[in-house]
Amino acid sequence: EFPLVARPTRAERAPERQPSLPRPAALALSISRRAEQVAERYGPAYVIIDCEHEVLHFSGRTGRFLEPVSGAASLNLLNLVHRDLRLDLRSALHHAAEQKTRLEHLRIPMRENGHSKLVNIFIEPVIEGADLTALVVLFQDAGPIPETNPAVAGEGPTNEHVDRLEAELRLTKDRLQATIEELESTNEELKSSNEEYQSINEELQSSNEELETSKEELQSVNEELQTVNSELDIRVRDLARANSDLQNLLESTQIATIFLDNDLRVRSFTPTATELFHLLETDIGRPIDHLGSRVEYPDLSGDVRKVLTKLGSMERDVSSKDGRSYIARVLPYRSTDNFIAGAVITFVDVTSTVKAEAALRESEGRLRTLLAELQHRVRNTLAVVKSITQRTAESSSSVEEMASHLSGRLDAFARVQSAVTRNPDAGVDLRSLIDDEFLAHAAHEGNGLSIEGPDVSLRPKAAESMSLALHELTTNAVKHGALSDDNDGHIAIKWNVKGRGKGRELSFEWTEKCGDGPIAEPIRHVFGMELLKRVLPYDLGAKTSFRFGNDGVHFQIELSPEHIAD
Repeated sequence: EFPLVARPTRAERAPERQPSLPRPAALALSISRRAEQVAERYGPAYVIIDCEHEVLHFSGRTGRFLEPVSGAASLNLLNLVHRDLRLDLRSALHHAAEQKTRLEHLRIPMRENGHSKLVNIFIEPVIEGADLTALVVLFQDAGPIPETNPAVAGEGPTNEHVDRLEAELRLTKDRLQATIEELESTNEELKSSNEEYQSINEELQSSNEELETSKEELQSVNEELQTVNSELDIRVRDLARANSDLQNLLESTQIATIFLDNDLRVRSFTPTATELFHLLETDIGRPIDHLGSRVEYPDLSGDVRKVLTKLGSMERDVSSKDGRSYIARVLPYRSTDNFIAGAVITFVDVTSTVKAEAALRESEGRLRTLLAELQHRVRNTLAVVKSITQRTAESSSSVEEMASHLSGRLDAFARVQSAVTRNPDAGVDLRSLIDDEFLAHAAHEGNGLSIEGPDVSLRPKAAESMSLALHELTTNAVKHGALSDDNDGHIAIKWNVKGRGKGRELSFEWTEKCGDGPIAEPIRHVFGMELLKRVLPYDLGAKTSFRFGNDGVHFQIELSPEHIAD
């Protein structure tokens, strides 16, 4: 054994021997690599190739046996090896790959730098399982070719020369045989490849025919798809048109509509719904309970759940915070296949209807009041007519006289009733009563008649009584008094109002004078006298004064505030 380093002398040795320290793994790996390099330096050159003769690994000192050919760079060993070794190496690799056994070719001549030498080639296959994975090719220098002695050669061939020639001949035969076998193997491979190519060509032709058929089928399918696409395009346009019509219908009805799913989450809504709920486009998918509402409907979620459970409908009257009224309807949402997919909530604005109903109820109430008032007035009117007829009959001496007096009194009563019915709440203007009465007798202010007094209106009952009183006074003046024929008389009518507001009192005076002397008082009390002296104080609670004197007829009445309209 030869040490790799020099041994220390005794003087350099330590006095005491120190225990050896464990070597690190990196140092051991470095020493191992150096040892491999030293062993490779003294070992034969070798090359590791794969089954395609591509070099996988070079050892040192392989340059003498390699001579790359000109052209593109290649790692194929047959293109790299020396041309004198190429034929023998090809044959040896072929036999080693087929037989998967170790093979050696000895004493192959190779020229190097003008000298010939012998080379031994060893091929060792690397087999894993049953597959050949790599080949190890070793090149060994067998020394120079022995030279022939010229003196002996002149005398004739020696046995050694003959043996060498025979060896070269056998080698040549072996090379020729290997070449022939390789050529036959190559021909068989070419035939097999040709058959494979023909089969591939037939398959390609069949595939081409199938592709042509597939192309025609694809064209037919494409035409069908275009037809289907056209139909779908028409349906999409129809669907878009129907969707647009439905959207415009929902917007034109102005009905707030909200669509919910089975979990009470908002699916969609109409623009009008934003006026009742705080809804945005981003609120789709949110529960209805999480949305702010402007309508007072606390049981909305409960009603929706009842509808989804019982599959019925529900309707409620609700109102908004701004005083508008709505009819809320909750209905189940049914799909085209009759599947309950949620609920639909609608809010119909019925504010105008509610107001109309309220106005109608108020009108009905007023109508009932007016009807009751009318019935009351009819009863009173009939009672007054009955009383007038009865008093007229009692004070008349004949039927003709009764008819004449009754007709005038009923006309006066009719005039005041007409004035009352024109505006029951405003009352009857006193000046209009006086003008209508004198106009009925073809008399007017200025011709022996003077009327003076402020504007004042009487309530219906007082107007009826005052109209009858004026009729009696005017009729008496036309027949017997200042307005009779060839009588230069005068009638002065005046009134005034005392007090203000609801405490006003009316004082009315009738003064009649005749040109031919005093007016005589009637011998018997007729209807007019009875009305002026007894009926007016009794019906109106008024103070009356009626007298006949040398200066004519004087009538005065004072009405309390309840008989004067506001």
